[in-house]
Amino acid sequence: MQALFSGSWEAMKKKISGATYSDDETRAAIRTVKALYQYDIDPHGAVGWLAAQQWRAEHPGSATITLETAHPAKFPDVMEAELGKNSIVIPERLAILSDKEKVATLLPADKAVFRDWLTAKSAERNR
Repeated sequence: MQALFSGSWEAMKKKISGATYSDDETRAAIRTVKALYQYDIDPHGAVGWLAAQQWRAEHPGSATITLETAHPAKFPDVMEAELGKNSIVIPERLAILSDKEKVATLLPADKAVFRDWLTAKSAERNR
């Protein structure tokens, strides 16, 4: 982001805005989007949709785009609470991961260490 705006915080603030919403507002947006558009929006997408609604209210006539960041199946508890039990179909490409062990690797905040870790993981996969 800094590179895009040549390190200028002021230039960045002119082009980028942010918004926050409560869990209740996010959950209400999930229900609203489903009712209006018959679309299952994930919680992250719901926050983006709320921000787009706010932006359009403050900037009538402005075009907006909301992009999803995850599949709703990643949030089964939230989605079932808001849309009902078994309301979200889990795609096969995601369902096959449910039996896999989750593995996390703690790394220091160092670009070189991260790059080396990625390179080693890539080499492992290609063996």
